[in-house]
Amino acid sequence: MRDLLTARAHIIDLTFSNQNFRFQMVLVAGAIALLYPWIGCNAFAGGTEEQVCDVSADYALGIEDYSETIRLHAEVVRKAPENALAHYHLGFAQGVMGNRTAEVTEYKRAEALGLRMWDLFLNLGLAQIENGDLNAATDSLQRAVLLGGDHSESHFNLALVEERRGMLANAEHETLASLLLNPGNRTRATCWL
Repeated sequence: MRDLLTARAHIIDLTFSNQNFRFQMVLVAGAIALLYPWIGCNAFAGGTEEQVCDVSADYALGIEDYSETIRLHAEVVRKAPENALAHYHLGFAQGVMGNRTAEVTEYKRAEALGLRMWDLFLNLGLAQIENGDLNAATDSLQRAVLLGGDHSESHFNLALVEERRGMLANAEHETLASLLLNPGNRTRATCWL
């Protein structure tokens, strides 16, 4: 899922610079629609093919139809409450729609079911920051760093929380780690140095 979203972001970035923007966006959307069922979402706890997200629910997430994503993923988790990835996707869509309580609840359900993906803990930490729970956010973002230490955004967001908590040495350490992984973020992070 993360790779698909990253690939989509790169394609969108490239098309902004072209004159045929609208046509290219239709092509990109069509390509995603055609490829998405084969990509699937199988990065869930347990790793068996019997427990995957519903293709329609994940398609709605992929095209950013969050109301439909919530409806379809709620149905998936009603039928298969053990589907950790479906809980994660449901939480993500809830967060985008502004429902932080439901977002955190679904992320925690995904975690309790055994899902261990760095971006689950990154998103959980970000939601906890918005809810004002800096201690929980610190724990979640530390787990994101442990699971996905090669992703600069985990380090950067942990640095933000550490700074808010007054842990300036930790904030500086995480900022430097973020910069080493993604030197292009220098302007965003230089306020820490």
